[in-house]
Amino acid sequence: MAVQVKRWKNNIQAPVVQQVRGSLGVHEQGLIITTSDFSTGARQEAEQPDKTPIALMSGEQMVNLLIEYDIGVMRTSYDLIDLEEDEE
Repeated sequence: MAVQVKRWKNNIQAPVVQQVRGSLGVHEQGLIITTSDFSTGARQEAEQPDKTPIALMSGEQMVNLLIEYDIGVMRTSYDLIDLEEDEE
């Protein structure tokens, strides 16, 4: 599997997906990870059923996985206090 990571502010566009796919050999798969997200065109290009598979992972998905598996995160607990309402 070939992995390409992009640290971009803007969404990844379809040509990036096409470039990754073009760099793959036969029977290889690709994964693009970005700190941003993917355009609709990039998602459509990655999902082409008749082409080499390219998986996409957005910054939000990456953060969720890091939290889920406790990688590079620290959990902190807080006490929540509610005030009782006066009964009249």
